[in-house]
Amino acid sequence: MSVKELEQVGALQALLALLREGPLPLTSLASRVDCSISTLYNAVGKLLKAGLVAEEREEAFPRRRVFKLTEKGRAVAEKLAEVEEILSANREELRR
Repeated sequence: MSVKELEQVGALQALLALLREGPLPLTSLASRVDCSISTLYNAVGKLLKAGLVAEEREEAFPRRRVFKLTEKGRAVAEKLAEVEEILSANREELRR
């Protein structure tokens, strides 16, 4: 799985959203990432295949699936958050 493949479908944003907010159902994740559910469904499929995200069923609503970061996914998401922070700091410096 390459970064290019993940970037094309919004998967990187999904990883960051799961890092910041914890496990989320697909509809909530789609609103955090600001993309359609069908687009995010494809992204989550790639994340599942790469072992970055795991799928669980909610106990209260067994038909509802919740997605969470795996250990590997958390490591990747933390690195992405670091890159995002560096880029944000550079953006602020350019505004000065």
